[in-house]
Amino acid sequence: MPETLDHVCIKVRLLAKMLGFHATDKIGAIYSITNNENGKCYVGKSSNVFDRWRHHLKDLRRGVHNNVHLQRAWDKYGEKTFHFSILECVQEISDLGARELWYVTLLGTQNQDVGYNLNIVTTNSYQASAETRAKQSASQKLAWVKYRDQRIAYITPEYLEMQREIQTGKKASPETKAKMSVASKGKKKSPEHAAKLRAAHKGWVPSLETRAKIGAAHKGHKASAETKAKMSATRKGQKRGPYKRSSTENIQGEN
Repeated sequence: MPETLDHVCIKVRLLAKMLGFHATDKIGAIYSITNNENGKCYVGKSSNVFDRWRHHLKDLRRGVHNNVHLQRAWDKYGEKTFHFSILECVQEISDLGARELWYVTLLGTQNQDVGYNLNIVTTNSYQASAETRAKQSASQKLAWVKYRDQRIAYITPEYLEMQREIQTGKKASPETKAKMSVASKGKKKSPEHAAKLRAAHKGWVPSLETRAKIGAAHKGHKASAETKAKMSATRKGQKRGPYKRSSTENIQGEN
């Protein structure tokens, strides 16, 4: 029976402890993902093998793994057919590339009849061929469309209403507001987005409570010279609406 990720992690932790690693260390290792049905395997390296495994599992389960050959086999045979193994714990991170190359050459995993490694492995990095990159790109695009369609199916009016109820009353922290401000700074709204915003606010009249909040938020705030210049440029050439004089102005005008 294939071992789960948790079982493998426990065994690797024990092995790492014997090799002199601490419990909190990130463990560098050469690992394999093996298909128990046909014996084919994928060989990889990582300076943090547990984190790398989680990323493999996440992408494979979502159907968006960048290794097309491995993803197709995963979809065909199912998750339970595969198991993760540590081939070697590597203390020197700089040795990972050389050790990975040694295992790929030894096991012949670049041969698609034997393994799932698609890339040309070198000591320091991967160099995917143009054909492989094109296949990976096409696969990722199709997988993303599939994932997007699945997400859209969840977004029902009931789901949106539930989200509104969850978010009602929540206040973002100053740190979150600062991040949101930085992320949106300089972004321009598309004509479609701007039109939707105009339509949503058309005819909207803020309540007295909302006006009070807006007034309190702006109290004591002084616009910078740059902001004033922008406001002036925006209003330039605009026609003012009908102006109704107050009763005080009427009296003063008659005197």
